[in-house]
Amino acid sequence: MTLGVVGDLCLEVQWIGLRLQAIRRCLDHAQDLGLIARLQAEKDCYGKRCIEIHNSLSLIRKSLYEGSIQVYFLEELLRRCLAQQTIRRLD
Repeated sequence: MTLGVVGDLCLEVQWIGLRLQAIRRCLDHAQDLGLIARLQAEKDCYGKRCIEIHNSLSLIRKSLYEGSIQVYFLEELLRRCLAQQTIRRLD
């Protein structure tokens, strides 16, 4: 089933948010330096993906009618994922 580009991106960002939460929990308990490095690298990769999606929002906005609820939802999901990324880096 396809939800269109924006819907698919929303699903991807939701999944990234869940994965970031799982990584955060693992990092809280991890003691192995190799594991910590792999988890941090994975987390950074997801952060970069969120930034890429966020940067493409301007093109998405141009192709959809103004006030698209899907775009607002995607923006909110991205904000939350990027906030998780930033908060964790400050710890």
